[in-house]
Formats: sequence, structure tokens, C-alpha cells
Amino acid sequence: MGRKIPMYRRRSGRIFISYRRQGGAEMARLVRDALQQRGYNVFMDVEDLRGGLFNTALFDEIESATDVIVILTPRSLDRCGAEGDWFRLEVAHAIQKKKNLIPVMTRGFEWPHEPLPDDLTALPNYSGLVPSHEFFDASMDRLASLLVGRSRPWWLWSKVGMATGGVLLVVSAVLLVSLERFQTDRKVSSPLQPAATSPTANTGEALPVKVLSSDHERAFDLGGAVKIEFILVPAGLFMMGEEGTTAWESPVHEVKITKPFWIGKYEVTQEQWQAIMGSNPSHFKGPRNPVENVSWDNCHAFLKKLNEKFGNSGVKFSLPTEAQWEYACRAGSTTRYSFGEDESSLQDYAWIPDNSEQATHPVGQKRPNAWGLYDMYGNVLELCADWLGPAYYAESPIDDPPGPATGTLPVVRGGAFTSEKAALECRSAGRVGCPSAATRAMWMGFRVVVSDVPGHSVGGPASAAAPIKWITPPPKPLPAQVAKPALPASMRCAVQIAMIQQMRKEHGHAATEGRASSWYPSTVLHTLVN
Repeated sequence: MGRKIPMYRRRSGRIFISYRRQGGAEMARLVRDALQQRGYNVFMDVEDLRGGLFNTALFDEIESATDVIVILTPRSLDRCGAEGDWFRLEVAHAIQKKKNLIPVMTRGFEWPHEPLPDDLTALPNYSGLVPSHEFFDASMDRLASLLVGRSRPWWLWSKVGMATGGVLLVVSAVLLVSLERFQTDRKVSSPLQPAATSPTANTGEALPVKVLSSDHERAFDLGGAVKIEFILVPAGLFMMGEEGTTAWESPVHEVKITKPFWIGKYEVTQEQWQAIMGSNPSHFKGPRNPVENVSWDNCHAFLKKLNEKFGNSGVKFSLPTEAQWEYACRAGSTTRYSFGEDESSLQDYAWIPDNSEQATHPVGQKRPNAWGLYDMYGNVLELCADWLGPAYYAESPIDDPPGPATGTLPVVRGGAFTSEKAALECRSAGRVGCPSAATRAMWMGFRVVVSDVPGHSVGGPASAAAPIKWITPPPKPLPAQVAKPALPASMRCAVQIAMIQQMRKEHGHAATEGRASSWYPSTVLHTLVN
């Protein structure tokens, strides 16, 4: 699981890990070992105390730390109501001292419905992550990218270098400053820049901005202080689809993503669309809201201009294939949702009818999945590159399936703020068809993938030789015969409402209403934005 870090990658700063011994010790040790392998100085247990009174020494360790990692397990917050609870005292002290606090949430953890103690109310507002057990190394790389501690050349920390005199240190410092200025100057002129984090709190409050590792996150400058950000998704194997829902989501089948790829950290926003297209077609206005009321054809017009803008950089922007989208959405999970099976947690990750007030919201305000992708469920449906083929899963190739060669219905994924049956529509495997490439709707948008990044192979320095491995567990044998249920009455995905208009043109108004009445309530038959 661990990866050996070169000796010259020593790190400055000190990391404090706060955890509850009952339930959190194992994850705390895994995180400590992973960060120590990456060159970080980590404090975890009372055995590491440097001396003095226990409580004073412990608080001194927190105050001297550059970062505080909080391990959150399913029961870790249960006893925080007690005044003398040490886990609470540690976290509250880190919040009070304005430390760079990073929650690491294990599987099964959920924020409590009852209010937290006053000194812990800020805890859910901090940017954190849910580590993937199947792809733990990548999760720890992501965690390391959130830390304040910066890497330094080994000779700045060498006792020999310090003993040989200050001249070498001064010269080295001058060279280091010059190098950083040179790199900064290059970044200004380059379209490819390290991205900064955006708020993740459900309250929408601004959080401290951090510069993330350039190995796993990229941003392209669109001009006018507008950037489009991408997350690196590793190559791997997974099981695509879901049994027992609709016929076109089965059979569950093995898919291999043979190359790493970059995918939009967020849905494409209105300010990004405006920067490229010079207009904003959206119904719900807001610069950081997802662009909507765009068709599949409109998205390709946007991508054409985006590719022209960065044509000299050798990059290629496109819509994600269905396989890429589901693989990125699952983020190593095998459950209905990337966060598990509990549909009651969906509101923490998605804007749906229960919390959206029937409108889109700025991207990045809900929790991300384990790979750092936001709004994969809800807000707006996301168009993919594929045509919908109801029987395609039965004949899909294993390696990088491109979708049917021809078709009339573009695939949309992820559900929307209008999804009446959000628990069914906002699933990793959920897929429906948009009536045509020209259909526009105020609940439909998209995100972008990018390949052929200049100066950095898409998978990072070691990706070319890395073996493909299962991101989700290998499949269990499926039953010989699996029932293929028809479309249930509860399946009312918002974009399929638009199919009614096409049916009206082909079959007439009366015939269409008769066919559609068993699928959709009459109150939603006229909601399509033309």
C-alpha cells in the first residue's frame, strides 16, 4: 500500500493527528505511516510528547503543528458533548488556533443531525476527504496536497550543510528564491497552472485557499480571472452498471479504463461558458452556477472553441464517455452512491428537490466524492459523449468503451435538482437519454475531460509503466438469468420529460398524452425549455 518517497523529498512543518482510540486508531496509523513515507514529521500518540505536563504538552504540539488531521469514524463524535473529552479538546484547540485542519472521514461516518458543541461547530466547514481503501495511495497523495508543509531540498535540513558555514546556505537560499520567481514567471505565461481549492462547506462560507499538488490537479486560465479546473483520475478496472433497476443499466459488466485522464472538478460554470462563448444561455443566473439550457450540439460548439483557444498547447477537450463518467463518479466505490447505500446522505452531496428550492446552485458547495469531484449527483444532469444504446452493455468492449457508433439520443447522467425520485435518479449507474442532440433544458449541463497535457503525461511520471489494477473489487459470478424489468413508473428523470415533445411531433398530441401519462404526471409535461 505504501510508496517509498525519495530521500530528497523531506518536508517542513509538523503534522498532528487527532483521533479517538476506539475505532480510529487503525486509520490514524495508516495515515501516519503514509505521510511519514512521504517525508512528513507526524505527531500521533502521547508517546511522542516531548515532555512536560500532559495537557500543556499536548496543546503545545497542536500549536506548533502546521496541519491538524482529524480522523472521523462512525462513532467518533458521540462523546463530544462531554466537557473533558480529549478528542473534543484537541479539535476545538486546533480550530481556535486557526490551524489548517483536514477532516479524514472513514466509511460509514455521517455528520450528526443534532448540533455539535459550540467549539466544534466550524468542523464540518473544513475541506476534507474520504480515503478510498481500494486506492489508498491516491487518497494519501490527495491528503498530502492539502497540507501546508512544503517540500525542501535535503541540503537545507542537513546538519553537515549547517555546520560547514552560512555561505552555502545564503547562496542556496538566493538560488531557491530565484528559481521560485522563475517558476512563477513561467506560470503566468502558461495556460496550465496549479489550481486552488474552492469552498466545500454546505453553508457556502469561504474557506482558506490552498494550492494543490500539480501531480493531481490542473487549471486552465480562460482569461479574466476565470479558470477551469481538473482532477486526475487513475487508470483501472471496475464493474459498470447495476442490476434490478432498468433494462438499459444491465448487465453489469467489466470495464477497463486503460489510461489516466483529467476530468472537470466541477460542472462547467456560467462564467466559464461566458469566457469562451461570449454569452450565457442559462435560466438560473449566477457566475459560479452550472451553465444549463444547453444542448449536446451546444456543448460541442463550446469544446470546439476551447480546443481552438488552447490548440497550440497540444491539449484536447471533450465530453466524458459514459464509462469515464461512471468510473469517476464511483471513485472506487461499488455501492449505489459513491458514499455508500444510505440515500438519506444524498443531500450532503447533491442539490435535489429536498434542498434545492427548484433552482441550480453554485458548484462546489456540497461534499465531493473520494477523488475530489463535486456535484456528480444533482444540480444539473450531465451530458456524455455517447449515444444511448439500450442493449449496448451486453456487447460493450472491455477496454475504454466508446459507446454506440450511431444514435439519436445523447446519454445524460447524475440526476438534477428537479429529480422527483432523487434516490433512484441520482445513482452512479443511472443513465437516461436526451431526446435529441438539439434538446436544451434548464436542468441539463455538462463537465469536460482533457487529455494530452503538455509537459506532463496524463497519468503522471510513472503512469505509463503502472499495471492496470482493480479500482473496485473483482466481480463475483452473476446468476445465469437476470430479470430485466421494464421502466418503473417512479423513474421520472427530468430530462426524459423532453421526450414527450418529440413524441408529440411524431405521433400527435392526443396519442402522446396517452403513452406518456403512465410515465409522468401532467404537471410536468410542459417544463421543457425550448
